[in-house]
Order: sequence, then C-alpha cells, then structure tokens
Amino acid sequence: MLSKQNPIATLIALILVVVLPYQTVLADETGGGSWKWLETLSQKAKQTHYQGVFVHSVDGRVMSMSVSHGNQKGEQHELLQSLDGKHVRYVRRGNHVVCTRSEGKPFEVKAKQGFDLTDLMANRVKWRPFYSIKRVGKDRVAGRTVSKVLIKPNTPDRYAYALWLDRETGVLLKYQLLKDQSRLENFQFTQFDVLKDYPQQLSELVESKTLFDNTKDEVPRKLQVSFEWLPPGFSASNEQLNFYSDGIASFSVFVDSEAKLPLMPGKRLEGATTVVSKVLNNGHSLTLVGELPIRTISKIAENSRFVP
Repeated sequence: MLSKQNPIATLIALILVVVLPYQTVLADETGGGSWKWLETLSQKAKQTHYQGVFVHSVDGRVMSMSVSHGNQKGEQHELLQSLDGKHVRYVRRGNHVVCTRSEGKPFEVKAKQGFDLTDLMANRVKWRPFYSIKRVGKDRVAGRTVSKVLIKPNTPDRYAYALWLDRETGVLLKYQLLKDQSRLENFQFTQFDVLKDYPQQLSELVESKTLFDNTKDEVPRKLQVSFEWLPPGFSASNEQLNFYSDGIASFSVFVDSEAKLPLMPGKRLEGATTVVSKVLNNGHSLTLVGELPIRTISKIAENSRFVP
C-alpha cells in the first residue's frame, strides 16, 4: 500500500515488500526436488543476517540505500538509510515500518503487510492458474551466484517478474518488473555481505519505545465501494482492509469524502505503479493504486460504485 506522506516513503514501502515476499514465489517450481530445495532457501532468507547496498531505479530516477537485516526470535528486522540527497532512515520491526527524516516527525509507512512469505506459500494454489514460472539458469549479482527465475502472467492484464535469488542464502538480490520486453522497475544489490551474528545496530532501534510508540497506527475503515469487475483471481484480503490481490499482484483502494478541493479524475503511471482517480456516484473521490497495467486499473475503476 502506498504512503500518503511522500513519494519516497511510498517507494521504500514497495521495496520492503519486494525484498522478502518474492523469495517464496521462487519456491513454486514444477519439480518436487526443486520445490523442496527452493523452499529450504526461502526459509534461510528469513533467518539470514546480512548487510549491503542496493539501488532502485524507476522512470530514470535512481536511489541507493544501505540495508542491515536480522532475525530475532522469528521476527525480521531491518534498517535502511538513504545514501543520496537528504538523510532518510527506515526501521522495520516485523510488519511495522517507521520513517524518520532530518525534518518532521517519525511516521509509519503503510506497506502491504498481508503479502509476505507465508502468505505466498499458502496462496500458491490461488495465483498459479494465472502465472507460469520458469527457472532460466544461473547468473551473478553483487559477486554472488544466483538462480534466475521468470514469472510470466498468462493474460496481458498483469506484469511479469524477473528474479535473481542468492543460491546460498535465498535472499532476493535482483528484481525486475516487466511489461512485454520493457523494464518498468529495477531493484539490485551492488554490495551484499552475510553476517555471522545479528547486527547490533538493529537492537537499539527495534527496541526503541520512542520510535515505535510515537507513531500511531491508524485503523482503516471498511470502504463502501463495490467492484462489478475484477481481473480473474483477484479478491479482497481477509487480513487487510481495502486491499485486493491475486496472490502476487495487488492494488489498494482509497476513498475521500472530505476533500477540500474537487477531485480531478485522471490516470498516472510511475514505473509499474498505476494511480487512477474518479468521482463515485455519491460524489466521493476514489483512488486506486497498484502494480498493474493502466488498462487493468482503469477498467476496475470504471466498474466501481458507491454502496450505501
């Protein structure tokens, strides 16, 4: 889900849910032996302590960040810090991500909390009818040997994904979101080091009551919107309100009944992220945000209406 605070927070929220969730997708090979091997790697990825530097590029904009990752008592922790421009820091504790900047108060970034490793394993029966998955050989990323996997949709209403998985740790070291042969987004580690012990710099941050307790988590309300058409396989999440997914691709729904200015309906594409806005039949503004082609998101919006 996108953050309403600023676009950089949005970008990081997407990165945070890219680095870990797609490791499970790799596990769904057709061969039983490959499935067990890749499933073992995906479990290793959650337990691995590591640090490194990655770059994320979209629409010609490139951002580099440092990352430290650790697992403590089954909970994943991360520290991400911007290496370009103004200093921005993101701390992850489980499903909670807090952003701090040189200016302003800390705030919580709304990521797709229901879209994680366990969910993908549980949902593979759901998404497999709509995607094909193929392991296409070995490669090297950041000096590490990786397995490259391609996930292609069976219909043109979703995107394809190219994934490079570290063969030793299972960590996703490179990721590309593709439309036909065009690369819409690219995420890649340029430096990656496996750590023997849990990163000590994470301990003080994830245990900080000041950092996490001062960022109140707003409870979303169920929206009175119905969709008369959704892409096959998409359904509302049982664990997160106003969030729809096919097990891989997803979109989020925002409704504003108190807009100070009239909504200007429109469409915007930022890399693979599509934003479509319209005015509902009751005058409220509707905004859909997701990593789906603009024609798909537009059709969903066109077939939406307010339900009293």
